[in-house]
Amino acid sequence: MDNGILADAAEKERGDAIIAFDKALNLIKGATGISAFVAVANLALGTFLMFFPNVITIGGMFDPDASFGYILFGLLFLGLSVGIGRRSRVCAVLALVALAVDAVMMLMLSYEMFPAIFMRAFFLIGLLSGVTGSFSYHKLRNKYKVSEDPWLVEYTASKKAKTKTAPVVLYIVAACIGLGAMSYGFTQAGTAGRSFEDWVDYSYGMVTVKMPNPRIKVESEPLDDLPGVTHVIAESVTAKCEVVLIVYDGIWLAVDAGIRQTGELETAILSEYVNFLESDMRVTGWSEGIIGSETYWDMHVEHNGNPGVFRCFSGGDDMYIAVIIMHDSDEEGFIEKFLNSIS
Repeated sequence: MDNGILADAAEKERGDAIIAFDKALNLIKGATGISAFVAVANLALGTFLMFFPNVITIGGMFDPDASFGYILFGLLFLGLSVGIGRRSRVCAVLALVALAVDAVMMLMLSYEMFPAIFMRAFFLIGLLSGVTGSFSYHKLRNKYKVSEDPWLVEYTASKKAKTKTAPVVLYIVAACIGLGAMSYGFTQAGTAGRSFEDWVDYSYGMVTVKMPNPRIKVESEPLDDLPGVTHVIAESVTAKCEVVLIVYDGIWLAVDAGIRQTGELETAILSEYVNFLESDMRVTGWSEGIIGSETYWDMHVEHNGNPGVFRCFSGGDDMYIAVIIMHDSDEEGFIEKFLNSIS
């Protein structure tokens, strides 16, 4: 065969290899960038919510209670972005699957979060391209590393992933921040609220109550067959106990005054709440008393052998429920101190 024809064929093959490698590596770079962005965004959000749980709510889109989840998701994608950058097909597939599952779960939980879901769809397209790029890269590498053309063998070897100092340092710093925030969260969860003197006053409307590190909530939902709208306005979960404050906005405006005097509404609301609790939550008794000039009703419960109380009372035109559930015995009298703090 003519040497000129052979030379032309070799040049064409080299050109095709360059184009194919560049396309595959560009797809991998895009997926690496998306994974790194997802990692940094989740690590930053989780760390911020860990230290400032009451600052970001945005209509409940960012849940302070999910700060550990954000950080773990960020750490996962931090590792996956490293793997994708190293041309790993496994990491590319795992990143795609992880984000797809996250998008499906978000869609199942709320149809009102379409902007976030749309962003995930955009990311999924990039990660799918990364999967295509990583498989193409390995196919090309296996093809050309055994080529009879020394130039192609050398060129293929030059496309092997290289470790760069700057990205490695940034990854380590991001991982350390995330792990540090998680350590802080575990420490806080283990020590918060162990002394009632450390609890702080939380006020809403006409009501004030002591809570351990209250987290402001914006959740709301109607309660079946009852007037008003339910709002979980503050809650706190510690190793010692769980405390929640709930309000029914304007419930008194829609209720006959005669029912108020009998306590039927209060007992109906508290009984309704039992339906939302775990099966191992059982009612152990009822009691009533007076705060100022208003009557309150207490539903005493037992959860996993530990005591708790749901107190139903009024404040102006609103109905409130203050809940405390102990996670162990109540030798320090937390329940009594908490109920006495309501004013």
